[in-house]
Amino acid sequence: MSFRETTASSFDGTRLFVRARSGRTDAPVLLFCDGLGCDGFVFEPLWNELTRDFEVVHFQYRGHGRSERGPRCEVSAETFAADLLAVRRSIHRDVIVVGHSWGVQVALEAHRLDPSALEGLILVNGTSGRATATFKNGDWLERWLPRVETWARAHPRWARRLWRSVPSGLAVGFGRLLGDISPSVRTDDIAAYFQHLSCLDVDFFLELLAASGRHDSTDHLELVCVPALVIGGNLDSFTPIALSEKLASGIPSARLVVLPDTTHLLPLEAPRVLARLIEEFTAACPVGERHARESDHRESRRGDACGHLPIGSLSGDGFEGRHEFRT
Repeated sequence: MSFRETTASSFDGTRLFVRARSGRTDAPVLLFCDGLGCDGFVFEPLWNELTRDFEVVHFQYRGHGRSERGPRCEVSAETFAADLLAVRRSIHRDVIVVGHSWGVQVALEAHRLDPSALEGLILVNGTSGRATATFKNGDWLERWLPRVETWARAHPRWARRLWRSVPSGLAVGFGRLLGDISPSVRTDDIAAYFQHLSCLDVDFFLELLAASGRHDSTDHLELVCVPALVIGGNLDSFTPIALSEKLASGIPSARLVVLPDTTHLLPLEAPRVLARLIEEFTAACPVGERHARESDHRESRRGDACGHLPIGSLSGDGFEGRHEFRT
């Protein structure tokens, strides 16, 4: 797949690496947001399945891949959401954000910061906040992460050595043993993630992980007045399916789709099905219409804020309630 490469400047001057694939000028742009420590690997099979109608835009988070780390500003969902909005402002067409994992929190925070910037949300394997409190169906990560951060700061040399010494093949094998990486995922695809992860600064990654635990946009869900598609995997233990259900029930216009036999790596496991869902959702989105949500969005109640939107146009396509999608 051929991408053109460029950069975008964020609010603090940080240069973000951006790549894009052209599509039809009358179709919305799909802007992709990664999970923690990712650089686009999880979306690549999906991009190959999407029709050429869609322009695909992907940016690497600050401190990831070819993007600059930037000045020492707070590592937070708000900072990453501001980066997303900087990239969005460089796109002069309607934009639908596709977020995976941490990218779901970033997308929701971007909508909170600027509700008029996005025409739709596709939220995959994510949660509205406090991701470390529910990881693997427990709060052990939330409880132990501060201790790990303290140890890493006290022993930086050992932390860096340990962080970079774990072979990617061993990490993949361990993930398969725990059931977090399904047999359908190619080893080379997931090994690319661990290789990229090892290049990140360990302190930076731990700060990111802590940020995913601090951030919570649950109070904003009822104010999300753009069409939303929430997709979860029934075997996802990183962000368990109950979180997708909660996310979808909190967003007035959301549709929930649960894909069977998929984990947190759903885009790698079912790219063809995911591409079809994205194409159907995008075709039904009332893009090109700003509605009257800019001025009164934050003050509006759930019913008042969304009552005037043409959500009824989506009802024939089942854009309400829970759906088990069988392949």
